[in-house]
Amino acid sequence: MLTKIVSAHTFPGAVPALLTWADGDSEYLADLVASFCAEVPQLVRSLSREAGAGNSQAVCRAAQHLQGKLVHVGVPELGSLAATIEDLGRTRDLGAAAPLVDELEVILDGLCAYLAKKPWIR
Repeated sequence: MLTKIVSAHTFPGAVPALLTWADGDSEYLADLVASFCAEVPQLVRSLSREAGAGNSQAVCRAAQHLQGKLVHVGVPELGSLAATIEDLGRTRDLGAAAPLVDELEVILDGLCAYLAKKPWIR
C-alpha cells in the first residue's frame, strides 16, 4: 500500500511540515523528532499487541493517539492509515487491521531513519 514511500527513503512534505511545527527552530525540531521517534514505535507495538489480543477498544484508542502524533509529520497518508486501523477497530475487524499495523510500522521505521539524518539542516 504505502511502502513505496519508504522505498524512496524520502518523505516529501515532512521537512516543511516539521519546521512549521517547530516554528522554524531546528534545535527544537531535533527535540520534537527525538520524542516522536521514541514514542511512536511504542504506540505501534501497543496497537499490534491489542489487535492480536482482540481488544478492539484499545486498538481504537491507540490508533487515535497515533493519529494525533502523525498530524505534524507532513505525511498525510500515515494519518489516513491510522484512521483506517481505528475504523477497523470500531467494526471489530482486527484481522484486517493486523497487516495495516505491520505496514505502518515499516513506514514509521523508515520515517524515523530519514528524520535521524536531520534533513532540515542543509
